[in-house]
This record gives sequence, structure tokens and C-alpha cells, in this order.
Amino acid sequence: MRGVFSITKTYYNWFMMTKILSTRRLQLLLILLLIVSATGCGTKSRDSIRPPQKNVKKPKAPPIDLQKIKPNELGKVLILEYHDVSDKEARWSRHYNNFKADLQRLYQAGYRPVSLRDFVRNRISVPAGMSPVVFTFDDATEGQFRYTDTAIDPNCAVAILEDFHEKHPGWALEATFYVYYPNPFRQPKLIEKKLRHIISQGMDIGNHTYSHVNLKKLSSIDAAKEIALSVQAARNYAPKAIVDSIALPYGLGPVDEAVLRSGEYDGQNYQNIAALLVGAEPALSPADTKFNPYRLPRVQAIQSELDMWLGYFKRHPEKRYISDGDPDTITAPKSLAGNIDHGRLAGKRPRSY
Repeated sequence: MRGVFSITKTYYNWFMMTKILSTRRLQLLLILLLIVSATGCGTKSRDSIRPPQKNVKKPKAPPIDLQKIKPNELGKVLILEYHDVSDKEARWSRHYNNFKADLQRLYQAGYRPVSLRDFVRNRISVPAGMSPVVFTFDDATEGQFRYTDTAIDPNCAVAILEDFHEKHPGWALEATFYVYYPNPFRQPKLIEKKLRHIISQGMDIGNHTYSHVNLKKLSSIDAAKEIALSVQAARNYAPKAIVDSIALPYGLGPVDEAVLRSGEYDGQNYQNIAALLVGAEPALSPADTKFNPYRLPRVQAIQSELDMWLGYFKRHPEKRYISDGDPDTITAPKSLAGNIDHGRLAGKRPRSY
């Protein structure tokens, strides 16, 4: 009997000890949960477990005095065409000091950069009263992007653009570099570094064909090959590159325009939303009924052309694209309202005054 009592007591003690330990573990667990919930250190942040907000409205653009600002989002847009940026001023080269002066001149005249992609898709976003300007660079010269032994050359185009962006509020870092291969920017050991830097900064790589050829002289198959190989090369160096526009060498496209828009070669697909010509004049607004994204004119960024067109818009501000500052509307004088292409509004609401 004594043995039975001893065994029973042993089990009872074990049972009570287990119960006490379980209770303490439960208490500790509750304390830990309270600490986690108070400090927000769980596996999910507060934002991640917050119920999704419904019907969140975008902030509306502040109202403007239309008669004072006179917005005209059917006006013409400067797409600037640069080539080399160097210590020489020539037909195909802009002296780096003059390039710096160009940026300051445009800034003071109320121009603000937008990407070519946003321009073509009618997603222009600049403050009310300002005008968009698109920067393009052909041929991927060393003067556009050069590294010294230790850093980016402060007098190359990329460095000048980045410096101006840092020092001037509201000046977006937007530009498209139309490169050809096999040696873009002329420092072969740094090709990957340069292309990835351009993409990381929010700028773009464009198509200038693989070997800078006259597409008009090629068969459709060979033209598609040149365009596709350029896309393939860019993505090999910078996988995040979106190559969706082309600056036509010599301003000439393939005989079959369908090849220019999209195609494929050896498994590499491509699709262009725009094609740029060489020089000529400012481009139509992307909301204009006559806008053709596959024949976009540009202004060659040499002194005489810049003086002519900036002077023209200063004398005729009614011809210049002037923003209403509202990303949800396309505003133009009543006399031009009939020129709005309602199929290209990209969700915007047309209005006139």
C-alpha cells in the first residue's frame, strides 16, 4: 500500500509541475505577443496588415487662371537632337560649356524635361505655364558619357545633366541615348557600367540600329535584324533596359513601315512606340490629330537652330505647348479644340477656353 501511495504522489507532483510550467510558458508567450504588437516588430509591418483603402482619390491639380496662363496642350514641342559633347563646337558637336548654357537657357525660358516615352504616350507632366522639352542623344559618343580613372568626367553630357538636375528644383533627369554597337560610348571595358548607370538614373537607352545602317537600303529581313540585334545587345548589358524607340540613322526608315514598328530576328522581339527623324522642326503635340509617332521631327541642338526655334516660341507663345498643370486634362484654346485626337487622350478629359 505504501508503494502505491508513493507512486501516486510522484505522478501528482509531476502533474502539478507540468501545469505550473505550462502556465508560465503561456504567460511568457502572452507577454512576448504584447511586446511584438506594441513595437511593430512582427513578421508583417503595420502597413502590410492594414486593410486596403478603397476609393482613394488622386489629389486634384490646383485651379489656374486660364486667361492668365493661356495653356495650349496642342502646341508644338521641342525634341532636341544632340550628338557629341566635347571641347569643340562643330556641326555634330556641342561644346560642353555651350551645352551647360543650353540647359540654363531652357530652364529660365520655362522648359522642363520629359522622357520621350511619356511624350509619345501623352503622359506629359510639367507645372502649369511650363513647356516640355525632350532630350535625345545620337551615336553614343565618348563625349556623351566618359569615365576618367576615378569618376565620371564632369564635362561629359551625363555628368552635366546629373549636376543640373541636382542644382535645379523641378528639372527632371530625363534623356534618351540612341546607341549603336559594338562599342557604344567608345570605352569598351566600361560599356556595361555605362548602360547600367544610365538606366539606374532613370534615363533611357534607345535604338539606333546595331551598326548605324541606312534601313531604307536593306531588305525587310535585314532591317529587322539590325533593330532586333540592337535591343538584344542593350539587354545583354543592362537587363532592365526598355528599348522601345528608334532614332533612324540618316533619318531614313525601312521601306515597309511595319518592320519599323515591331518585328523579330533569331528569337529577339522588338516593338517601337516611336521613330525619330533627323532635325527639321518641333514636333506636334501627342494629342493632335496629325501626330505621327513614327515620323517625329527634332531640332538639331546647334546654336543657329536653338536660337531660331527658341526665338520663334518667344515671339509666338501661342504656338508652343504650354501645360495646364493638370495630368487629367488636355486644355487648348477654343480655336484649336477641333484638332484634339480623342483616341489619344490616354484617359485625359479635353477642355477649352
